[in-house]
Amino acid sequence: HGQPDPRRVLVRLEAQGGRAVLSVKDSGPGLPADGGDLTQPYVTHKPGGTGLGLAIVQKIAQDHGGALDLGRSERLGGARMALVLPALPAHGGAAQK
Repeated sequence: HGQPDPRRVLVRLEAQGGRAVLSVKDSGPGLPADGGDLTQPYVTHKPGGTGLGLAIVQKIAQDHGGALDLGRSERLGGARMALVLPALPAHGGAAQK
């Protein structure tokens, strides 16, 4: 057996025009091209997976005026996705309604 396959995860948080964007990119096998909508409940490609994780994340994002963007597999492997939410005011206090 040789060395284990090194996996990398890059997490980035940035402000983009009044939105907070949390992006995650990994060096794993990527998402299947014919995998269907992975944000639908019970759709999974992981052995033993429930298929609820991304569905729950998308629902929470939408409930807060945001979105989950599943950018399919990268050309050289891995996957990229982004969670986009409205940014809080810069003064650091709670958002006013």
